[in-house]
Amino acid sequence: MKIVLAVVSILFAALSAFAALSQLTRDEQRGSHLLMALGALLLAVAALGLLLDWQGRVLNASLGCAMICATALWNGKKRGTLHPRHHVVRIALSLALVAGFLLL
Repeated sequence: MKIVLAVVSILFAALSAFAALSQLTRDEQRGSHLLMALGALLLAVAALGLLLDWQGRVLNASLGCAMICATALWNGKKRGTLHPRHHVVRIALSLALVAGFLLL
């Protein structure tokens, strides 16, 4: 189960990092995109910590998911293209990942 959670976490982190980094070249305000990339990095570190039994993996996963969700909402509001269903799915996946980290 640890491997499945780690793989899903890394995929979510990679997709979030890709979305953040692809917007860095398009947008003048880069702060929010860097925060999303940092959140993705924290989530990837948490996944690695899960596999290697490091301490702090739950905190890293919680902070990473929170940063990813918050900056996605911020970017959607800033651009005027807020899609509620997309954010509900992202938040639900983030909550499921953090719950998995808490249980393992």
